[in-house]
Order: sequence, then structure tokens, then C-alpha cells
Amino acid sequence: MSEVLPFCKIELQYLLEMVTDHDLDDNAQRVALYLALAHANHETGESRPSFETIGAAIGKHAKSVKRALNKVEAAGYMTIERGTNKGKSSRYRPTEAAMRRATDRRREGDRIAPRTENKNLEKNRGARPRRICPMMGNPAERVRTWCLSRGVSALSGIGMRGWPGKG
Repeated sequence: MSEVLPFCKIELQYLLEMVTDHDLDDNAQRVALYLALAHANHETGESRPSFETIGAAIGKHAKSVKRALNKVEAAGYMTIERGTNKGKSSRYRPTEAAMRRATDRRREGDRIAPRTENKNLEKNRGARPRRICPMMGNPAERVRTWCLSRGVSALSGIGMRGWPGKG
């Protein structure tokens, strides 16, 4: 049998499997997604935030977080090594089975968001690529764009509209 890939290489496959599981409720999925995206170790996927930290981040009470984690553990996506409330936090890790499924899916070629060819590439051959973000590029151009979007004169810094007593 092949070796399990590091968590950072299979994270999206792991999360996709969890999100598409209809038995997990939304709260359980949010907690698991938060752990994987914000606190997981890149190699093992282990995380150690408190219930309060998780709850504050996703807008839930600590008891709701605890119930959600129990559901994620019961579904077989995570193992929880419970800590004491006196300085030793709980450890949350993806299960070996979930990691193996995600590794197999990754090796089969599932990249979650495969790259596709741009259909307009042939038509626009040689054209300068369009900037997506207007704030990128030349710093002077960024200042001018920012000022124009807010009705401020770029030269004087005096407001042109919406500023009481200044324009």
C-alpha cells in the first residue's frame, strides 16, 4: 500500500469529501473547515485551538463547537484527543482513513479545480493581458485611481465632493 501524502497536498480533497457528506450538518462542517483552513499543521493536519477560539472565529458558542466536533468525530473525519481544561488543549487530527481516501483521490488525478484552456486565447493572441485589480501596477496610477474613486483631488488632497467645507 502506498504512503499517505502530507496534509497540505490533500487538504482540498479532504475538505471536499467532508463538504459533500450529507450526514454532517452545517455547523459541524463549518467547524471542521475552520480547523483545516486556519489551524492545521501542514504535514499532519493536527490543530489545537480551544472551543472558545473556534467559536469566536465562526460566530458560535463554545458548547455548539463541542457538539459539532463530536459529530465530525462520529462521522470518521477527525480524531479528538481531549485535553484537560487546565492548560492542556484538545488535539484534533484527520483520521488515517480520511487521509488515505483523500490521498487516493489526489493520486487518481482529482485536482478539485483543474486548469482549463482559455477559449479566447487564440482570438487575443499577442494582446496585453487585462488587469483584474485596478489597484495593481504603477504606484502613481494606484493613487490616482484611489483618489478618483473617492472624489478627492490627487494633487491637492482637497475633497471635491462629500467633504463639508472643502469643496
